[in-house]
Amino acid sequence: MKNKIMKKYILILATIFAFSCSSSEEEITQNPFIGNSYTANDPIASIIHGNGSTTTIEFLTETNCQRIEFRASGPFAGNVVKQGTYVFEGNKVTWTVDDEVRTANLSGTILISTVVINGNPITYQKN
Repeated sequence: MKNKIMKKYILILATIFAFSCSSSEEEITQNPFIGNSYTANDPIASIIHGNGSTTTIEFLTETNCQRIEFRASGPFAGNVVKQGTYVFEGNKVTWTVDDEVRTANLSGTILISTVVINGNPITYQKN
């Protein structure tokens, strides 16, 4: 009698455990961008503001980002920070700052932009 009761309890516990581990729950997609920043050399700004000019995209929260434009020299030398938003789907991220929309694909520690300058995509390196 005790064995039958014990077997029932084990069966009930196993059933509860199986349902709690069920794959019917929605999987939560981890955001690979949040809290990270990526920097690219800015070839156009380098022509205007000197070599070493860069653009950094920082992903601050689940939907907010900022673009930091570093200008190496000239009357506009220093940083210009602009706030924006972003969305991601898998390894693809699209950010909007002002009216400018950029899309890039994450590959390891780099973001490869769909913007091409001189035949090469703009490539952002993770900081």
